[in-house]
Amino acid sequence: VDTVLGDWIEGSTLHETVAQAAALRDRESLQILVRLFDRLALALVTDDRAHGDLKPENIIVGDDGTLHAIPHTPSNVLMLGNSITLGLDTNNGHGGAFGLCASTPDNDWCNQAIKAIRAKNPRAKADKLHCAAFEQAESADASDKWIEDNKARFAGRDLIVLQIGDNANNATRRTVFAAGLPRLVRAMRAASPGARII
Repeated sequence: VDTVLGDWIEGSTLHETVAQAAALRDRESLQILVRLFDRLALALVTDDRAHGDLKPENIIVGDDGTLHAIPHTPSNVLMLGNSITLGLDTNNGHGGAFGLCASTPDNDWCNQAIKAIRAKNPRAKADKLHCAAFEQAESADASDKWIEDNKARFAGRDLIVLQIGDNANNATRRTVFAAGLPRLVRAMRAASPGARII
């Protein structure tokens, strides 16, 4: 099951908020929204990342009155897996032919996703990280060591894609994996607090 993790923002979309204020003929609220949107637009223009799909439905008006653009086009991506990372071995060097039946490393799922991201944001940085060693860990110490050894790779990301679990293929590995996965996500969240994790 794919999951998106991010900061939860209570509020309504800008589309809903403007429609409600217009229906009530609330000029003051509309003027405030215009000023807030100007601030958000300035922040987005000065950011080195491209949004990719900015529209009123993708802007949240928080209950605190602030506007939040829901990001869609990432600029710094990390993809973790093994079946989505054809050609990487456990040390992230060139490995064997595995991974969603891709014919070459350039055709694996990660590279296809990276190409799609770069079509919207040519400056996007993307890295792949093989994680079979995390999945195959048979102790909490081994799981935690893998997390610790890779913490620097988690830093500064705005999107982290996880496709993991298929090598947790016995009772011990499944137990360790189930306990380690929340620690992995917490480590990613600590290293990249604003990242979407899917």
